[in-house]
Amino acid sequence: MRGRLRRMARATGGIEMSESESNAAVSDLSRLKQRLERRDTLAADCAELREKIEEMERELNGISFWLEEAEREIQKLNGSGLTGLVLAAFGKRTERIEAKTRELEGLREDHGSYDRLLESARRDLAGLEDQIEQLGDARSEYTRYLEDKRDALSGSAGESGEALRKHVGEKSNAESQVKCLVAAIEAGREALDHLHDEVHVMGMMGRVRAAEGHGLLRTVVNAGRKRTVDECSSRARHSLTRFRNRIESAGFSDSMCLLLAEADQLLEGMAGKVRTSKLQVKTVDHAAVSRVDEILREILGSLEDSLARQKALVADIDRRIQSVLEQS
Repeated sequence: MRGRLRRMARATGGIEMSESESNAAVSDLSRLKQRLERRDTLAADCAELREKIEEMERELNGISFWLEEAEREIQKLNGSGLTGLVLAAFGKRTERIEAKTRELEGLREDHGSYDRLLESARRDLAGLEDQIEQLGDARSEYTRYLEDKRDALSGSAGESGEALRKHVGEKSNAESQVKCLVAAIEAGREALDHLHDEVHVMGMMGRVRAAEGHGLLRTVVNAGRKRTVDECSSRARHSLTRFRNRIESAGFSDSMCLLLAEADQLLEGMAGKVRTSKLQVKTVDHAAVSRVDEILREILGSLEDSLARQKALVADIDRRIQSVLEQS
């Protein structure tokens, strides 16, 4: 069968097949697709059954644990230990033993039922796995067929060849856009992390010490605070610049860059917002930080939506390419 499929795949490259060979190859391809679909269905059934088996094994282990506990309890009641003697003294030992025995019998019944269900499920799984093995590696055969067909069509001047080249070009552009979006999102998340890290350092500068007083020492210390805040905001702004560059590389609208420009201006003025009073030092403009955080999250949300759409487009193009290869 594979030989006919390969000849059919190479037919557009200049090797002609007779009508009977072509019909046979098409029939073989149909059977191969049916095998592939059947194998995928069986594989899904196997995965579902394995989950059920794991759940039943957990249930069976739990029943086994309580079964052993009940057996130990009955042994204690029948023994000469303190528990049995106390219950015997109050005339309760026989009643307790009977109750535990009934509980033990119920557990044994449940254990047997679960054990039988588990064995049945394992047999079913083995049967499905055997069917999959009999079908062989249909996906690899199907993939090799499509690869042969793609090689043959890629240089063809026919309608199918043109459609294939068009879809391949569209996929290349879409995948390039996916890479740009992934890089932009990573830069945005990094900018958000850096913002929070730098704001934390700024906040550490807000601790007031009584020794600062109201004179020259406070002026000197406050100047150091402003310098630290300025350095922190500069590092956060640098991350914003990297984020903006990634967005521009992805070819997105100017609206995102305008939002980042607003965020940059808010961070630029952070050092000027440092304020010192008698009992408090303000080193963080929380309103400005909240707005920058909001901007970054808004842009990241838009980029992630775009990434999801581009990935869906790549998957759709893959389906179109497969359709061309199957139908040509």
